[in-house]
Amino acid sequence: MPPTWRHGTAIHRALETAYRSVMAGIPVATTFPLALRTLNEAWVELDLPDVDGWHSKSISVLNRTLQHNVLPLDEILGVEMSFQDEIEGFKLSGVADLVLRINPDVIEIVDHKVTRTPQTPADLLADHQLNLYAWFAKRQWLDTKIIRGTHHYPVLGTTVTVELTEESIARVISSIIDTARTASQDSTFEPRPSGACEHCQWIDRCPAVDAKLATSLR
Repeated sequence: MPPTWRHGTAIHRALETAYRSVMAGIPVATTFPLALRTLNEAWVELDLPDVDGWHSKSISVLNRTLQHNVLPLDEILGVEMSFQDEIEGFKLSGVADLVLRINPDVIEIVDHKVTRTPQTPADLLADHQLNLYAWFAKRQWLDTKIIRGTHHYPVLGTTVTVELTEESIARVISSIIDTARTASQDSTFEPRPSGACEHCQWIDRCPAVDAKLATSLR
């Protein structure tokens, strides 16, 4: 896994600790010490480098995110919330970073994005992940009238939010089912070695990559 992905994982884990603490009744602005401990533990576990003060910058991002919260956290329905359901014989699953109840009619699904390049509302409306989670949410909370999808950008201190529509959800679910149906009819999945192998955690087990190359790419 490349360092940038591992860095995102460390930030996600720290935010998970913070928002679980909020669910337990701790004010978000006071969760920083708990989140910092998680960040430091993840940094070591994920073997992250401290290039150009990366660690100290991450601490600053985490502190600013929690001290200057931009999310509506009055009612948190779930943190790293697992969903599972079935449609047309296919089992679908996913894990949402944060699920919020805005009011009796509105649920907001939040996906943390550790990047400096925000997407547009149009991008979110077509986003497979958010629309899939919206589908799960509508089946779990039947009285909910509106599902909003949000990308939360801790590095930027901003969010992008869009109302996910019946049409956008239906398009994504249809696409997922089409893909699943195609995959179920194809029993041959030959590996295709490429430059992407460098970031694959299964490289040691891949029959298409020899041991010498696997060692050099680790």
